[in-house]
Amino acid sequence: MFVRTSISLLVGLPILLAASTTPAAAQSLRLNEIQADNEVTLADEFDEHDDWFELINLGASPVDLQGLYFSDDPDLVDLHRIPAPLVVPSGGRTILWADGQPQQGTAHLPFRLSSSGEDLYLLASDGVTVLDHVDFPRQFTDHVYQRLPEGTGVWSWGRDPTPGLANTEAHYEGFLSLNELMSLNAATAEDEAGDHDPWLEIANPLPIPISLAGSVLRVVGGGEVTLSGPSVPASGYGLLWLDDEPGEGANHLPAFLSTGGGALVLEATDGVSTDSVIYPPLAADQAYARIPDGGVWQATDLATPGQTNPATLDPLLVINEFVASNATGALDETGAAEDWVELYNPGDATVQLNGLSLTDDLTQPGKWPLPTGSLAPGAFLLIWCDDDPGDGPFHATFKLSAGGEEIGLHLGETLVDGLVFGPQTVDVSTGRRVDAGLPWIAFTSPTPAASNGTGVGVPGTTIPAPRLEAPHPNPFNPRTRIVFHLSETGAARLDVFDLRGRHVRNLVRGDLPAGRHAVIWHGDDAARRPLPSGTYGVRLRCGEQECKRYVTLVR
Repeated sequence: MFVRTSISLLVGLPILLAASTTPAAAQSLRLNEIQADNEVTLADEFDEHDDWFELINLGASPVDLQGLYFSDDPDLVDLHRIPAPLVVPSGGRTILWADGQPQQGTAHLPFRLSSSGEDLYLLASDGVTVLDHVDFPRQFTDHVYQRLPEGTGVWSWGRDPTPGLANTEAHYEGFLSLNELMSLNAATAEDEAGDHDPWLEIANPLPIPISLAGSVLRVVGGGEVTLSGPSVPASGYGLLWLDDEPGEGANHLPAFLSTGGGALVLEATDGVSTDSVIYPPLAADQAYARIPDGGVWQATDLATPGQTNPATLDPLLVINEFVASNATGALDETGAAEDWVELYNPGDATVQLNGLSLTDDLTQPGKWPLPTGSLAPGAFLLIWCDDDPGDGPFHATFKLSAGGEEIGLHLGETLVDGLVFGPQTVDVSTGRRVDAGLPWIAFTSPTPAASNGTGVGVPGTTIPAPRLEAPHPNPFNPRTRIVFHLSETGAARLDVFDLRGRHVRNLVRGDLPAGRHAVIWHGDDAARRPLPSGTYGVRLRCGEQECKRYVTLVR
């Protein structure tokens, strides 16, 4: 795997040669490798880990980039011209930094790359002719998107970044992660033979199947097995049964899981560690899982083998599904097709409804108190959002807007679960892909008061992205207010950076409920020391989504 090294060893200073910038010469340039989520891979000359991409020159002569253009604008309106000589040697490579800091040098561009995917263009000196272009998808921390063969091959993900060097084998198995396990399966999941055996779940974040053949599962302290299959489905999950019954299939392995706890390591075909887990002693039918997928390992009674892990650990109740435009779907007691919200109890204990309330405005908890009663483990409760409380105890005093609004479940003043949704489609519900889990998707066949696992889903989410308002006041001294909006409950992080990309201060980090949040920043760093005057970037990250704003401090 690529080890961090100095950029001077890979690219060096710009080579000042008498190089041609004719259109014919520029035709030999190709975009070759991209890293849009660089945390530890490569530092620039200012010791900053910024986004970068690599150009390769396939021609027989060096090519000067001066006068050529780069852009991440799909409309090709916002272009950046290379202002000074920057030569790519014949058969050589050059690194360009997409860091939004052109003041740092010729190889630094005024835009950044999005880890959620976007376009990248190389244009000729006329600013019109596209010499090369890539529309890259979601990227992963310290992995790359690359061409194989170099300069001419198909673009795809790669495990090992190689800035300034030849691209290497993709090793897709390096993207796999251990996601959930159960060492004592008494009644949770059955294998193909109908047995309740220990199991291990592996998650695949890529939209392509990944073969396990040749990977190694190793027990720390002794024992390992080379896998012969199967493949983990695209954007899906694979189950390995650790039952010591190899005759039942390639996904049946030695009984490596211990009820007393232990540690496992998953290695790629070249022996590089892909992921590992140290798990504790577990009770019967208790899982050890990343909550949510890819998150922190935790013991839970809500096992989800082969499915998305729940968003939170042991939630009180969750909003599980809703319809905000019901024309021909579920009917209430009066025979009317009304909008509805489904609540679900994912825990192992009965939940009393007393003190709980629903609202269509997250700033107004307690808008409609739930009736007296309880919800058993694994049970569903349907609430009609029709503003007809006279129709029965489960009819709320508000309606849902098909144009988009909010739903909140509160216990007193505390938000238990909530979401902000956009425009809805008639007779299509929005629900969690797996009960109590993430992501939210659309269901063409809604499942009111039943498990979402029986519905027909439509790919894609209907929940809008998080939003970061412009800080106010701006410019500011001595403090500014930063307001942001989360569309669903989950992990969020709000950070401040200076214009050189250096991390200055973390303002928010942790699981937050959906809705509006505000924080005051006093223009200080992590040690609470006053910062000098200048412009600072504020970045909000929620999962794979992020948004940015800029604010100016005036002392």
